[in-house]
Amino acid sequence: MIIFRLRSPLLIVTDPSINMLYGAARTRTRQIELSIRFFRRFIPVIVSSSAAPEIVASTLESVHTAPGAVLFPELYIEAAQRYKVQKPEIPVIILESRRFHSIIQESDTELYYIRPDTETDFYKAGISSAFFAGNMLNSRILVIYDLIPDNNFQAAFERGLDIMNFTGNVDYVDAQDEHILWENYSCAVLTGTASHFLVQNTITPIILFSWLDPDYTPFNVKIIFNDSPWVLAGDLFKVIKDSGSLSSSKITIQRRRINENLSILQRALRN
Repeated sequence: MIIFRLRSPLLIVTDPSINMLYGAARTRTRQIELSIRFFRRFIPVIVSSSAAPEIVASTLESVHTAPGAVLFPELYIEAAQRYKVQKPEIPVIILESRRFHSIIQESDTELYYIRPDTETDFYKAGISSAFFAGNMLNSRILVIYDLIPDNNFQAAFERGLDIMNFTGNVDYVDAQDEHILWENYSCAVLTGTASHFLVQNTITPIILFSWLDPDYTPFNVKIIFNDSPWVLAGDLFKVIKDSGSLSSSKITIQRRRINENLSILQRALRN
């Protein structure tokens, strides 16, 4: 225990609103899991993403003067750059978002980057949505996004549909479109800020990309793709070793909400 306490902790910067969304109990559980796995403390540092970079840096300094590494979500990029100038010996990792035109400059070689493996996640979302939509000619899947469409990710999603021999239709809709006829769809995929549509639809099965605590989602949310800092933090040391990495989301299957033969879906997701 003494050695555990003496090892430099890993700090994870989070915004208060995101911390509330993720849930205090989930945060604590994941914190313990990571600490046991790597035999060092993982400490959340809760500070507003709108705080000035020097405030974020000083907050980190007050938590620990020499952490083993610090993970910053992309919103804190300026604070991360400032912290790196002040602490050049500390590995600083940026968690990039799923936005296809990142604000991060790849030429900034002083920082490490970890990105959600969006292509793999969309492939698995395609498999999952086809499973819930069913393989009928009138089956229709809705994908709502708040990102600039990327052909690679759309192709990955459709590969997932093909694996399940889906023969229906798919509509890709911008999250700004408020006029959606939910009754026309057999399944929906919600990404990013599209999660606000949860209050509009309580029947159509939903595949959700979100950090939201699964217990707080409507019953029709069947699967959640979670790419939160607390999930991707498990790849911190791989990122530092490889100078950057892709990391897949944690997939939460709401088993008690699924009446279909779940083993079919589980086998498809493993392939």
